[in-house]
Amino acid sequence: MIIDDDVVLNPLLVRFLTQNGYQADAALTGCEGLNLAQREKPDLVLCDLDMPGMNGYEVLASIRANDRLSDLPVVFLTGRAEPRQIREGMNVGADDYLTKPVDPDDLLKTIQTRLARREIERKRAQEQMEKAVEVFAGVVRDLRDPLFVVLGYTGMLESKGAGDPTNERGPILERMQLAIERMQTILAESLFVARSRMQRLPFDPASADLRHICEMVVSGRSESGRIQLDLPATEIRIVVDVVRIRQVVENLISNALKFSTGQVQVSLLGVGGYCLLEVSDSGIGIPLAEQGRVGEAFFRATNAVSYRGNGLGLCIVKSCVEQQGGIMKISSTPGEGTKVMVQLPPKPPIQAQIGTPGVNAAVGGLAGSPSAVVQGDAARFTVMLVDDDPLVRGMLRDTLEQSGGARVIAEAGSGSEALLLLESHAPDVLFLDVHLVDLSGFDLLDKIPSQTSVIFLSHAEEHAVHAFDCEAVDFLLKPVSAERVLKSLERARDRKPVAKQEEPVKTRLDDTFLVKTLTEKRLVKVREIIHIAAYGEYTWVYWEKGKGAMLRKPLKQWLAELPGDQFLQVHRGAIVNLDCLEKVERLPAGKMQIRLKDVVEPIQVSLRLASALNRRLKGPVEA
Repeated sequence: MIIDDDVVLNPLLVRFLTQNGYQADAALTGCEGLNLAQREKPDLVLCDLDMPGMNGYEVLASIRANDRLSDLPVVFLTGRAEPRQIREGMNVGADDYLTKPVDPDDLLKTIQTRLARREIERKRAQEQMEKAVEVFAGVVRDLRDPLFVVLGYTGMLESKGAGDPTNERGPILERMQLAIERMQTILAESLFVARSRMQRLPFDPASADLRHICEMVVSGRSESGRIQLDLPATEIRIVVDVVRIRQVVENLISNALKFSTGQVQVSLLGVGGYCLLEVSDSGIGIPLAEQGRVGEAFFRATNAVSYRGNGLGLCIVKSCVEQQGGIMKISSTPGEGTKVMVQLPPKPPIQAQIGTPGVNAAVGGLAGSPSAVVQGDAARFTVMLVDDDPLVRGMLRDTLEQSGGARVIAEAGSGSEALLLLESHAPDVLFLDVHLVDLSGFDLLDKIPSQTSVIFLSHAEEHAVHAFDCEAVDFLLKPVSAERVLKSLERARDRKPVAKQEEPVKTRLDDTFLVKTLTEKRLVKVREIIHIAAYGEYTWVYWEKGKGAMLRKPLKQWLAELPGDQFLQVHRGAIVNLDCLEKVERLPAGKMQIRLKDVVEPIQVSLRLASALNRRLKGPVEA
């Protein structure tokens, strides 16, 4: 950017720099130049020293005092080259000094040198920031295990005094648990922001209907009566990381509800393949002078200090949206309300799609109370604990054994120790930490007895999808309450097969079954089934050209009855007819998906079941 009151030299400099590959903006006064610099934030400023109104020294002082411009290189231009003036310019922070008439080669060399030096300084600062953020992320992760222990033991103490009206510790312990869970939320959000800065956010794009995501988020909120939905009649399907976009919708709605008492408007529109999401409220708004800082980590507007929060909500939204290749904009009037607009492209940029597999951050949850655990040694599960933190193992052991529903038979603090123990133990349930000192918990899976149910523990939520793909009973995100641990044990008990079940009757390909749709009743032959999708205790069965019907029959029963040489389970929620297989595709991060005839959407293949599919195909998989 050029700031010079010389009406002849100014356009000449613009033309010369443009011809040499630079984008040049110009201003004729110091005030005009400062306003332009704040708006455009250039990479370097060429500034005349002697100008009416505001001279070059004053322009430089204003730039150095501005937080957004303070590191901007400034090169003075002047017709006077007295040593005193040069020294004065350098004393107030000028980066260089050129005398008029300016030699073109000297001008280009000075600009190149200053920009190169600035880039070096920027990279050094970025490296220092990355190291600091990495240390911060490590501290946050390390805090989760102690919180896990504290939360577990407070839950145990609270349960011991339950039902005793003289127990004065109950309300205190309850408040402690609420405080710990709030700390957990702050740690989780802080870790999210840190990993965003390090560009290590998990990312797992897939085709999704954004209208459905908005409906699901709103239906799950207790304040849904305050939310007005303006959604299109048809679906808006784009390629997104469903978890990240759900996080965007949830955070925007939470913010709008928190900072307003009236209705919150959520609207969705599809235009030219793009998705436009708007969330608006009639709340306190954001001060005009502070709106440029919205989206910064830990930023809270001055009129929001009385509201609970940590200033990470919109920062997380901004990170998620930018990862998708989208744009977030804010429109706000103090005292009248705020509108947040998010624009998402039809699919994310290529570099984002090569990221780490994603995860549903809500997996496992903290809500829900376990039903009574069956007492007595005959009903007690045998449990093995694998975690490199002895405090975590101690909390798990005490929680499980005091419940009366489990007996811990072995503990390991490393992967290699766990492998040795698994040679002589076959527990009913294995609590397995993903992050061990020597191995990943996933590395142990092929050594675990088939009758053992696995419950994964981790401080990193992105491993949940992989855990459930490996048929884990549950995934516990540290820290977690004792109640949640017992809930996972109950799930393991529910999944345990009942002994001596009658052998199911195998169907033949020409056998038929009756289905009812909205338009017809018909008999469908087994061989006509293209694929079956689980829906709780029900299943959707699809046959030719997308026709399908829901049947009250679980996927497990279908799997036991269908001819095994023709039908194969490829995911915990999907069975496919191998005769309908058209293509198998490899995806990033070792994932696979298959395409079936007459089926538009691909079907994911779980990592655990991929080897079975490869064996059945007995041929190379298409890249």
